Amino acid sequence: MRGEADYTLEDMADDAAAVLDHLGIDRAHIVGASMGGMIAQVFVARFRDRARSLGVIFSSNNQPFLPPPAPRALFAVLSGPPPNSPLDVIVDNAVRVWSIIGSPRYPAPEQRIRNEAIEGYERCYYYPWGVARHFSAIIASGSLARYDRQITAPTVVLHGRADKLQRPFGGRVVARAIRGARLVLIDGMGHDLPEQLWDRVVSELTGTFAQG
Repeated sequence: MRGEADYTLEDMADDAAAVLDHLGIDRAHIVGASMGGMIAQVFVARFRDRARSLGVIFSSNNQPFLPPPAPRALFAVLSGPPPNSPLDVIVDNAVRVWSIIGSPRYPAPEQRIRNEAIEGYERCYYYPWGVARHFSAIIASGSLARYDRQITAPTVVLHGRADKLQRPFGGRVVARAIRGARLVLIDGMGHDLPEQLWDRVVSELTGTFAQG
C-alpha cells in the first residue's frame, strides 16, 4: 500500500533519467546500492530502453514479509545525534554506525570513517531529516515486485551474507523476481563496500555490463 511522502522512489528514478537527459546519455549501465538499488530497479523497469544492464547491491524489492533488519542495526541508522550537534559528535556517531552495519570480516579503518564523515559534513552538512524522508519514500512506493517483473536488462544482484541492515534474503527475492538475474552472495560482507572486495565487486559488475 502506498503512503504519503515528500517524494517516492519513482520520483528519484525520474530524477536519474533527467540527469542522463542533461548529460546527453541515451543508454547506461545502472547500478544502485541499498535504497539506490531500489531506485535502480524502478528506473530500469520504467526506462527499459535506456538501461544496458542492472546491478543491485545490498538492497531488496520491499515486498511484504521480508525478514526485518536486526534491531540494533536499524536503531543505529535511525538514532543519529540532533541536527545542531557539533562535528565531533556527528563523526563519533558515524564510527558507531559503521561498526554495527559494516562488514565484520573487513572492518574499515576508524580514521578513514572519520575522514569520510568530515568530508560528507563539509560537502552537504548534517541533515538527519533526510533519513526519515528516505524511509518514507520506500514505504510510499511499496513493493517493487511489479517493477522487477518488467526488467529485461542483464542483471546481477550482489549481497553480503553478513548484512544486518538489509538481510541477504532481500537480495535473494530481487534475483528471483527478475528473469535471468544472477545472485552473488559474499561471505563476511555487511552493508558496505570494503576495499578488500572492490576487485570482486567490480568484476561481477563488469561481467554483467559486457552482456548489455
